[in-house]
Amino acid sequence: MSSGLYRKSVFFLFFLLFFLNYLKKNIVSSIYYMRFVNKPLEKTFFKI
Repeated sequence: MSSGLYRKSVFFLFFLLFFLNYLKKNIVSSIYYMRFVNKPLEKTFFKI
């Protein structure tokens, strides 16, 4: 029982670390995406 719980908690910790790392990368990439894609989009929309 305790060994199964330990395994689950370790798996959960690894999953959490992986998820946080993924989120961090995603946030950084989304910020770059917003910077480089929204500027030309805004220009085109303001022209229209």
